[in-house]
Order: sequence, then C-alpha cells, then structure tokens
Amino acid sequence: MQPERGEEGAGNGSTPVKPDYVFRRSDGFSLVLDAKYKNVLPSSSAERDETIELAPARGHRVRVRRSDIYQAVAYGRHSGLRTDRVVLLYPVALGTGEGYPAPLRVQGFSPVCYVAFFDVGSRADMHRHDLYRALDQL
Repeated sequence: MQPERGEEGAGNGSTPVKPDYVFRRSDGFSLVLDAKYKNVLPSSSAERDETIELAPARGHRVRVRRSDIYQAVAYGRHSGLRTDRVVLLYPVALGTGEGYPAPLRVQGFSPVCYVAFFDVGSRADMHRHDLYRALDQL
C-alpha cells in the first residue's frame, strides 16, 4: 500500500477537494483518509448531538465529531475520488505491550466510514505496518 498526498485536490466545479491522503490498497481499491490531530476520548466540551460515540470491544469509548464524519463522507462521494469507504485517522500513543487498536465502523453512513488510529508515541515507528495492515483489511 502506498500513500499519495492529496496535494493537488480534485476539482468539482470551482471548489477543490483535498483529503489528507488517498491510499491504494494491495487489491487496487482506494481509501480516502482524513487525518485528525485531536483527541477522540470522551470529553464534556462537545455537545452530545454534535458527536457520535463508538464503543470498541475493549478499551475506552471513543467520541467522534459528526462534522468530521460528514467531511470524510463528502470526500468519498466527490466525483474525482468516489469510493465506498472512507477513514478518519486519529492519534494514539501506545505504550509498551499495548496492542494496536482495531478500526471501528461508524454505522449509518454511505460511503462507509471507519475510525482508525495511528500511533504517535515513542514506539510509533514499530506500529506503522500495523496501520497499513489495518487499512488493507477495510
């Protein structure tokens, strides 16, 4: 899988669309990725109707802003990037012995929206291939 930076953006009328990344999976399928550099753990600062709460099988509950989901879905529907899967990427800092978190599916959106995580901690380089494998399975 090779990342391609969304530098140029695809034009739709006069408004360019610039997702953070478009990944080509090993099977040739494209995933539109929108990287978020903010916390996704629950906080009281966001209104409940502005967020969607996801509950992974293990670990902390994750709260994602609806506006972030809508933005990623819009990228996936754009004529120049059309895909049936989009991914929001959020930072995590994994400690020694912590497993790489599995992606979560957000219900009720088309294209299908996933939340995936990228390690920004001291062991991040060791987990880069875990991210690629997770994306390749979506």
